Amino acid sequence: MTIHLTADLHLGHANICEYCNRPFISADEMDAALIDNWNKHVAPDDTVYLLGDLTLQNREAAWRYLNQLQGHIKIIPGNHDMAGWLKGQWKDVKYIWRRGDVLVEPAGWQGRAQILPPIYLLRHEGNRAVLSHYALRTWYHRDSGVAHFYGHSHGTLPPVACSLDVGVDSAFKRTGTYRPFRLSEAWGASKA
Repeated sequence: MTIHLTADLHLGHANICEYCNRPFISADEMDAALIDNWNKHVAPDDTVYLLGDLTLQNREAAWRYLNQLQGHIKIIPGNHDMAGWLKGQWKDVKYIWRRGDVLVEPAGWQGRAQILPPIYLLRHEGNRAVLSHYALRTWYHRDSGVAHFYGHSHGTLPPVACSLDVGVDSAFKRTGTYRPFRLSEAWGASKA
């Protein structure tokens, strides 16, 4: 089992091609390429932390997209998710900061997709990282080597120590492919 990180797919969002210079002629072409790249890099038993902006579309479209993606998906909501498919989802939810809290696990998904708090502490093999949709200037134990992985900026922010944009546009700039980062790859890049 491998852990992956990604953000900012913007599935179904035709204007993102122009905003981010993505080389696709339509949202459908972009969606097909992003889903194909995801599934080439993510095995069914892998875990993917999606740091926001799956889609701005409605809940039905979001589940349709999620059903096409391999792996166990843990979603930290982004601004497009909150304005679209997750709108109104949180009115009865009280955020509690505890590692491992799951806010929503959709019925019938049996652990395949979960919605996490907006800031999440990931611990894996002795490493720790703060995950969020937005880039933070400071975070929990930043000066002690805790990494920070984020999305939202589409690869436009300059790097900060132990911090990395793991969105698909950042992945394209680093690897030439719109795909999720492996966690081990992100650890290494955040320390460079």
